[in-house]
Amino acid sequence: MAFLHKAHDEAGVRNIEMESTEFAAFCNRAGIPAAIVCAALLNRLEGDQVKATPEELAQFSDNAQTVVINYIRQQLEQQQKVVEA
Repeated sequence: MAFLHKAHDEAGVRNIEMESTEFAAFCNRAGIPAAIVCAALLNRLEGDQVKATPEELAQFSDNAQTVVINYIRQQLEQQQKVVEA
């Protein structure tokens, strides 16, 4: 537990994602471009029960989708500029 407190307090770690690393490795091995977007739903140092309301959980999902859409839009705009140049 001391390591988790140190990672939290000194390095600002808020999430340690475990499941997505297998997905990323699988996609990499298959040559499939992939990305992972995560949201930390709770502070494990305070407990393991999700206290967010259904509305908050929906907002977390919406926020992640907005990040991905904005990134894709930015990439497409950059590609379009290259094509036009």
